[in-house]
Amino acid sequence: GYDISKSADELRAETMALLTDAVTRQTDRAGHSLDEIMRDLMDGFTRDQPPAISTGLCDLDAIIYGVRKERLITIAGRPGHGKSALALTIARNIVRNNHAGLFFSMEMSEEELGQRVLSMTSQIDGAAIQTYQLSADELSTAADAAQQAGAWPLTIHSGGFTLTDIRTRTLQHIAEYGPLAFVVVDYIGLVRPSGRKGQTRQQEIGEITRGLKALAMECQTDVFMLAQLNRDIEGRESSIPTLADLREAGDIENDSNIVIFVINPEKFDPNT
Repeated sequence: GYDISKSADELRAETMALLTDAVTRQTDRAGHSLDEIMRDLMDGFTRDQPPAISTGLCDLDAIIYGVRKERLITIAGRPGHGKSALALTIARNIVRNNHAGLFFSMEMSEEELGQRVLSMTSQIDGAAIQTYQLSADELSTAADAAQQAGAWPLTIHSGGFTLTDIRTRTLQHIAEYGPLAFVVVDYIGLVRPSGRKGQTRQQEIGEITRGLKALAMECQTDVFMLAQLNRDIEGRESSIPTLADLREAGDIENDSNIVIFVINPEKFDPNT
């Protein structure tokens, strides 16, 4: 309370994080012997339930081994190339199989995300849903899809968030409703840091990526973090991105377990 270097919002966020942590954390994670680890691994081969959850995209599952635990997965691309669409598709595919997830959106409102989910589920054109111009048959189809999607365990938060906000709300959700299969953060460039003032943006991004990686390990869930690519890729002969194309690439590259690049070739060549 005597720390005048922090704003009231920062102090409130830190206080909430401390209280949530105290309530939800029963014991600190203790170390385990190699014998215990090996026994758990061998037990895994005899379980009926697979160790990973399918993203609903078979080719992607073959590369990233589905949605598992404790990984920070970055989905990166230029604006309009489909980062949010891919993340929401994966989220929908997982929750419709009754695995819970959280979606933090700083770009789209809850209504916009709901419209996208409804379009995916009903197979009705998104523009018709956004403008509320549906035929009688489409309205009936949309009503059935809305009822179906309403039963899925996906919680959406929209607005502006700090790293502490994301951690606090995630821990609160787990304490109240149980484990999560995934958390989506859309996108890292709009997450406000919770740390010291006077940091460079690169230092702030490093704080956020380390915090999200720690959250994935603490909550034993995969965290999907969306990120933008530099504009340089648009002027290159090859549109295939590399890790160097990530904005503030160093920390994102270092802290991510997996980086997925999303490209829409028509953005570079309409005749492709």
